[in-house]
Amino acid sequence: MHGIRVRAFLLGDVRVIVNGRLVETSSRHGRDLVVYLLLHPDAPVPRDVLIDTFWPRARPTAGRSRLHVLLAGVRKTLRAAAAEPVVERCGEAYRIARDRPYAEWAAPRRAALHALAVEAQSRLVLLCTGRGEHGAAATLARRILAEDPCNEDVHRALMLCYARTGLRHLALLQYRQLVTTLWADLRVRPAAETTDLYERLRRPERMPQIAADPDASPLRGFPYATFLAIIR
Repeated sequence: MHGIRVRAFLLGDVRVIVNGRLVETSSRHGRDLVVYLLLHPDAPVPRDVLIDTFWPRARPTAGRSRLHVLLAGVRKTLRAAAAEPVVERCGEAYRIARDRPYAEWAAPRRAALHALAVEAQSRLVLLCTGRGEHGAAATLARRILAEDPCNEDVHRALMLCYARTGLRHLALLQYRQLVTTLWADLRVRPAAETTDLYERLRRPERMPQIAADPDASPLRGFPYATFLAIIR
């Protein structure tokens, strides 16, 4: 695949540009579908989410049928601008095809480095939380979750950050978001530890305390030079 570049101009008349060519979809829903997928680049959008977004009152069978027809029309239109598929199916979800600037042989190494970066950032979140630096921890946690939305440890740390800065309602909402994400992506429920934290956060008198123990740093044993290289 040589790479696909898709852009959308949303101010004024909405325009969709694929590989430098203006694409005119046959329906407003078709154009809106492409734009919606462009605005959600972090992960494929589940089929049910698309159905609820475009046809919130449709029955499941009718919604799936409408989405199938809409996708077929959009793909047919986009073939005029790109030989490769622009809308990719990932299981029961969809996304706009990403430009692939790297050779295939580099993919395993890039995946390993990405996992290492997420691990280092996750440990940094826990370290900041333990030191009471909740603002910095929350900012980094949100960045991690954009890349790794099923990272339950980071969800839990973000819940604590919100609670400790007086945003208990956001902590409770974060748990509900976690429940939805885990079930949609993995068909699993949150761990008992996370649910217990949620229940305690619901009752301010049982708010958990955060221990700031320097000897319990989550970065102990992690290569410091590697850590610095990742977070810079």
